[in-house]
Amino acid sequence: YRKALSPFTVISKFEDDGLRKYNPKFLLTFLERVVNSYMNCKVKLSNGEEGDIVYINRVSLSKPMIKTKNNFIDLSKTSNVSIESLL
Repeated sequence: YRKALSPFTVISKFEDDGLRKYNPKFLLTFLERVVNSYMNCKVKLSNGEEGDIVYINRVSLSKPMIKTKNNFIDLSKTSNVSIESLL
């Protein structure tokens, strides 16, 4: 048994491996719909900050832009920070 994974961790795994295993046309449509359902959701980041998802990066669905209390963090350009959980 393991602790729950963030949906964005699962989406990242699909981005890494799923495109080879599944039909990309269907997989990308599914992932886009899932990710869009998390717009404006509050998240906890791996660096301890909390924020809201404000922009979905269509090139890297698992790495949206997050608005924190003091700034914006583009996860597609920040490799050392990820979404840890939804709040």
